[in-house]
Amino acid sequence: MHGEQDVKTRPGDPYAWWGVAKASLRLGNAETAAEQFDRAVNLGVPAIYYLYRQEAFEAWTQVGWYSRMLQVTGPALTSFPKSKELLKFHNVAREALGD
Repeated sequence: MHGEQDVKTRPGDPYAWWGVAKASLRLGNAETAAEQFDRAVNLGVPAIYYLYRQEAFEAWTQVGWYSRMLQVTGPALTSFPKSKELLKFHNVAREALGD
């Protein structure tokens, strides 16, 4: 897999991790994808990324990482309060956690 080579050669690149996570999600490996998206976020994906790329939220929803979704969507909504996509995933997480 090309993406796996990217993360081996650039392990500190959040975009390489996002790409391999997206591929993992498409292949049906939600748990692996969730971990890879988490790594990308921890390495520094900018908040604007979440406006156009919701794959991390999809993976985290599938594996039940609702607290992580709130950790990411909360600050992103501060920067982009009119984002319908961010609000959707934020509310999914809140409802799942009973908030």
